[in-house]
Amino acid sequence: MCIRDRAKISALERQNRLSEERYAKELADTQDMVAAQERMSNKWRDESRQMSTRFERTVKELQDDNSRLRARLDELTGSNASLCSELSVAQSDRQDLQRDMEVLAARTRSSEQNCRELQRRVADMFEVKAELLQSRTELESANDLSLIHISEPTRLLSISYAVFCLKKKKKKGEIGDSDNMVGV
Repeated sequence: MCIRDRAKISALERQNRLSEERYAKELADTQDMVAAQERMSNKWRDESRQMSTRFERTVKELQDDNSRLRARLDELTGSNASLCSELSVAQSDRQDLQRDMEVLAARTRSSEQNCRELQRRVADMFEVKAELLQSRTELESANDLSLIHISEPTRLLSISYAVFCLKKKKKKGEIGDSDNMVGV
């Protein structure tokens, strides 16, 4: 072999060594990248499992919340129906009370009119009482009078008359003309 061939072989060996080193380095880099990808893949798988578990737990919680909310909705629907019924009864009662109040207002107006009429009558009665008291006073003073017969009938016919006169009585202890007094 000649020097040239040896130089070529030596150059090829060097080139081959460099290529093997480069390939070894690339292989190591590739293995590092595969290991990093595997770690990332494992990490993503773990995170995916955790997220899946959290998602399933959240779905379960939401389903439970949904069930509770449906039960509460049913309860409120029943309560609402009951309240609507009570409202209807209350409105009916309110209308009845309004009618009763209108009747009472009419009765009150009528009572007020009756009261005014009674007040007028009582006032009239007090006036009559005052007049009666006045008449009583006049009659009491009339009790002090006596009826005196001062003339005889003038005709013998069927129509005849006599004249009488009232004279004030004298109180006891007074001196007066007692023969002119005639009781009838």
